[in-house]
Amino acid sequence: WRVFAAIVAACNHRRLSHHNLSASLAAGRWVRHIQEAKIGLINLLAHLSDAETCVRGLVITDKVTFVEPHHNAVRLIGHHLADSQKLNADNMPTSKKIHCL
Repeated sequence: WRVFAAIVAACNHRRLSHHNLSASLAAGRWVRHIQEAKIGLINLLAHLSDAETCVRGLVITDKVTFVEPHHNAVRLIGHHLADSQKLNADNMPTSKKIHCL
């Protein structure tokens, strides 16, 4: 009986180890997904700020040197907005806020 009990214990331990490993990997993927979503929103905010700064610079100084950086920022805003919408599709409150942008 002792041998049988040891075999059963080893099988249960192996099953639990596999389950723990699978859960850990899934949690790691989820953390990575959340980090990517946050980085996308941070990049979006940075380019929105750049575009705003360029408009202010143009209005205050009337120098056309602010036009090209503004166009680049707007192009990047579109790119990061699309990425953020994809990455936050599973988060309805954030997805709705991004949609409003």
